[in-house]
Amino acid sequence: MWTPALLKSLARMARPGATLATWCVAGAVRAALVQGGFDVSLHEGFGHKRQMLAPRFASRWKVRRHEPPAVYEGERRALIIGAGLAGCATAHALARRDWQVTVLEREAAPASATSALPVGLVHPQLAADDNVLARLTRAGSLSSLALLEGLAGGASWWQARGMFQQVQGAEHAAAVRAWLDRCGPPPQYARWRRAAEVVERIGLRPCHDGVWFARAAVVSSPDWCRALLNASGRAIGLRCGVEVVNVERSADRWRVSTTACCDRCAPVARRQGHQSRERESRTCEYSIGSESAALLQSRVAE
Repeated sequence: MWTPALLKSLARMARPGATLATWCVAGAVRAALVQGGFDVSLHEGFGHKRQMLAPRFASRWKVRRHEPPAVYEGERRALIIGAGLAGCATAHALARRDWQVTVLEREAAPASATSALPVGLVHPQLAADDNVLARLTRAGSLSSLALLEGLAGGASWWQARGMFQQVQGAEHAAAVRAWLDRCGPPPQYARWRRAAEVVERIGLRPCHDGVWFARAAVVSSPDWCRALLNASGRAIGLRCGVEVVNVERSADRWRVSTTACCDRCAPVARRQGHQSRERESRTCEYSIGSESAALLQSRVAE
């Protein structure tokens, strides 16, 4: 498992002082770690292991072309526009990292636009060449399942009952089977199944053989959005019925102007159309430091 290529990749991603821990103390592993720029030391083991390794990254030479950005240590406030799946997931991820997040949603409730679909599928996408899309969906589906289990392990609004994906013709079947044989994924992730073998699972007989994803899940998008927002308590503030009308950067601040959202909003006159009609509305401005906070826009303009 601890191949030189893998340990070299860890070195490329490690910051100075980063530490690792492994029960493996084999000489080849220690040599590969040293070659990757780690200081290796032996420590008392755990369980039935007498010793363990605790390497520390302290490379004496450059191991990557571009250094990662410095660790962010400023104020942690974020403003997210849109309470769909993308916005709610981003808010949840930031709140887990001790950010204070405000989510602005123009509709009356979260997940009221594209994310309002009753159910969606969580599953990977296979490709014969294991391309970037295949790797992305593999990582995304596994991460989503772990997130769902942590948020609502026994909830009724999502169920991991598996999914069957048919192949399209002999050429496609050969390519998929070759990938399964070559990569050898765990059976609970993906395995080849004949059409007759999945009839009882899916309730009908498919036209072709295909791949059975045992951990694929169906999930209610609106319920998922609500769970993401509620999981972090007061770290996430949701403002519904608030439409963003302008976003601009002024000096070192982001200024986000919205429609009426609170009692302190000031009335302003707005000109509309070629007739230069003025109409009074109420707007509210949010101001966030560009260096001490993030402005994350999750809604795609229609």
